Amino acid sequence: MSAIVASTGHFASIPRTVDELDAVRSCGSDRDVAAKPTLHGDGGQHDAAAGGLGSGLSPPATGGIPESLLEEAAYKAHGLAATTLPEDVKQAFVRMRDCESEELPKHVLGAIVENFHVAQEDQRPICADVGVPRVYAVVGNEAVPAGGLVALERAVRRATERVTRDLALRSNRCHPITRRNPGNNVGLFAPNIEYRVEPDADWIE
Repeated sequence: MSAIVASTGHFASIPRTVDELDAVRSCGSDRDVAAKPTLHGDGGQHDAAAGGLGSGLSPPATGGIPESLLEEAAYKAHGLAATTLPEDVKQAFVRMRDCESEELPKHVLGAIVENFHVAQEDQRPICADVGVPRVYAVVGNEAVPAGGLVALERAVRRATERVTRDLALRSNRCHPITRRNPGNNVGLFAPNIEYRVEPDADWIE
């Protein structure tokens, strides 16, 4: 899962950290948690983690969050989710490989580690089938997308179509009756978007 943050001034896209696999805890290593950048309506970015993936755009600070900005943020986050594992997950796999004593599982874990390094370096999908797009949107109560939430959903759909084409992602969306596959992971209510409202915030994540 990746996070996108858009405000009237900037967007950023960084890998999310997740809970470590239970099997790794026996190795006794502490978990490193990456800092998450906070983007404000003034266009400033604060407390960004070193090495975090992100970039900024500078649209006008009035008129709401531009649709093009939302599309670009969704595109980057989607591509990141398909090509790059969160840092703590990568570290967990490395520790599992190093802790494993049996030859066959150690070899398999080593192949997984090599695979995610190659995927990130070459910007290729981690797996031949990375699933179906699903977006979890946290919308600040003070956030104003230009064009409203319809524009946000339109931007996410365009970003999904672009990233499916650019990364050659497998298209898993078919029409429920005709079974036609449009080849772009976009369809009726697809990609799925789930919303949560964040009080006292002017950004969309």
